[in-house]
Amino acid sequence: MFSNELHKPIDSLAISVGNRTTVLYGPEPIEGNIAVPTRDYPHPVTITVFSTGLKDVILGDSFNCYNCDGSHEYILKSEGAVYRFRN
Repeated sequence: MFSNELHKPIDSLAISVGNRTTVLYGPEPIEGNIAVPTRDYPHPVTITVFSTGLKDVILGDSFNCYNCDGSHEYILKSEGAVYRFRN
């Protein structure tokens, strides 16, 4: 799940965890399963946000979970994306 605190609408986003990228489409709230590597954790996270023809690249907290039992959230902020594990 992605919580939008960017103060603009999100059309879609691409999240890269390590060497795996997943594209998710709006409307908000944007959520879905993402592709993640199977080993060598933690992995860097980059999120590209597409909004009305513009794109912003946001660095996120590293992702350190493979096959975890729970859900995950990134809170999108202008200064970066904050990760939160939700069980």
